[in-house]
Amino acid sequence: MLLLRSRTETGEIPRIETLPAPMLSLLIDYGVHPRRIGVDRLYEMQHVAWECADPEIRRGRAMAHVDKAKLTSELLSLAARIPHLDIVIDPRAPSHGKTGWIGPGWSARRLIDATGRAAATATRRVTAPKPWVARPFWRAAPAPATLREFKIAALPQGYVYRVGSNEVDSLWVAGRGASLSASPQAIETAIGLAGADWLLEGLPPLESLQSGRAFPVSVQWAERSAAIAVGDAALARDVLSSQGMATGLSSACYAAAAESENDCALVLQHQLAERARHLQSLSQLVAACRYGNSVEWQRYTDFIGNHLEDAPHDTIRLSEGRLRSVRHVVFGASPKSA
Repeated sequence: MLLLRSRTETGEIPRIETLPAPMLSLLIDYGVHPRRIGVDRLYEMQHVAWECADPEIRRGRAMAHVDKAKLTSELLSLAARIPHLDIVIDPRAPSHGKTGWIGPGWSARRLIDATGRAAATATRRVTAPKPWVARPFWRAAPAPATLREFKIAALPQGYVYRVGSNEVDSLWVAGRGASLSASPQAIETAIGLAGADWLLEGLPPLESLQSGRAFPVSVQWAERSAAIAVGDAALARDVLSSQGMATGLSSACYAAAAESENDCALVLQHQLAERARHLQSLSQLVAACRYGNSVEWQRYTDFIGNHLEDAPHDTIRLSEGRLRSVRHVVFGASPKSA
């Protein structure tokens, strides 16, 4: 089995993402110490201004704020120690034939595609007609612990969120078009006009923060690939979902356990179910946005709605390193009418 991953970019922007505490425990079991991935504590509180202007403080399950670049490096080190897994870092897409995959100087019977949103082995990528991106602002200094908690607020043309760690304090403004390409002063003014200036507490003016290129954040997925896609190559979840990194790690575990063509079919079935559930959840979240009637939000809503479908009834479980199909039967339920 061979893992394909795109080449790491230089000058990477600090990206802090949330990871559920149980997933952090799993990483510890594999020998990844939390401090090596930028974690020094867990957070339970979130500040959300989504359905109305006033922020609501919500207590959720414990989450870790993880440095994505450091976690990626740790996971690559773990993957390198798996006997039957070879890692190829190459930005060029390989070719697929009757005997398997062929690339520059390598070949493989089975391939795991971990090229992220590039989805190098897929023949079709499904994206919103006008994908959303998030523009970063950050400073390489820790905020007080209470200001590191995850914060998010809806905006007329998108949303703004803030997340920090013991090493970096970051603010991301999501949307598209002129609202993202405006000057830092204009963006800061727009945040204030939307009543979300509470999210800027303790930050200096945006113009004094570091910034960089925007990253895609809207939902995307790949289709028609002979490889086993994992992570964002299979389903790049909207950043509004706090489970993107966790589900990406989970899908990699499922892919690594696939040993037969039937296993590969089970992995695909599992991914289709995950995608259906994510789109359903995302649809509900977008519908609750207080700016849901704006042009930009409506365009995104229409794209999501056009791809909503029921999740497959069969669910796949990974048990003792093997993939198993588990059918759930609901007693007393009547079948849907045709």
